[in-house]
Amino acid sequence: MKKDRVNVCIPTFDRFDLIRQTVRSILGGSYRPISITIIVDGGRKAYSDRLWRYCNIKPFINVKLMFNEKRLGWPRSTNRILQETDHDFYFYASDDLIFRPDTITKAMADMNRLFPDGDGVIGITQQLGKFCPAAFGLVGRKWVNRFPNRQMMYPKYIHFCSDSELWRYSRSIKRFYLSKAAVHHNRPFDNCKKLAQTTLARDRRIWFPRRDAGKFWPKFN
Repeated sequence: MKKDRVNVCIPTFDRFDLIRQTVRSILGGSYRPISITIIVDGGRKAYSDRLWRYCNIKPFINVKLMFNEKRLGWPRSTNRILQETDHDFYFYASDDLIFRPDTITKAMADMNRLFPDGDGVIGITQQLGKFCPAAFGLVGRKWVNRFPNRQMMYPKYIHFCSDSELWRYSRSIKRFYLSKAAVHHNRPFDNCKKLAQTTLARDRRIWFPRRDAGKFWPKFN
């Protein structure tokens, strides 16, 4: 029986050690067929040579690199991958995750059981600490096509809160399930994290009024 391809979407910035671990854990998993799209958020194209060499991923033809000339942030970088690629399923991720060998296999089993047409969100459990249930997840093409111009993440956020808004929307229409499929989320306080933190107050100024008013993308702009 033919299996559907899953494309793992990974925005990254200045995290060579971490993304090497992430990529290798994905490629070492049990699910096939798999592909990976890495988007360098604000890096120069010369960055690619170092990334390929450092991650030692060039032999894998199903790994693709994209570049943002200027920083867009995690939500909009994820949106760009969704807009510019076409796959059966997408696993939206980050560059500081370690996948278990069965992470994607379990998530796809839940998707096929609950949302066989791909019109839903399978949230991924994080092994340590508190987490938003939709911080990372598996979605299908039909779900992505619900959103204007395939922008699944609310494009006014730079880094934070888009996952919470996605969670609220998917729950509101009973299209969310938190899977036992799990990842380890490293969460280092490095240059990438420091850059993200500069947007926290700004994103929360958008998030809290929207949450309190019961608004969520894409129903309310």
